[in-house]
Amino acid sequence: MLVNKIDLLPYLKFDVDRCIEYARQVNPGIRVFRVSAQTGEGMDAWHAWLRSQLTSRQVVGATP
Repeated sequence: MLVNKIDLLPYLKFDVDRCIEYARQVNPGIRVFRVSAQTGEGMDAWHAWLRSQLTSRQVVGATP
């Protein structure tokens, strides 16, 4: 799950932890990335995950 615009959280009434808790009720194994394109926060971790998914799919021969 990608939670974007985290740089705006100080200005909004939004409970990220509650949002993630609800998502985990639906999918306990969900991977969560908190990112901000504005500040770059969290982008390295998200990009690394994307690369790892591409690599693992190439290894098993799956097509995108």
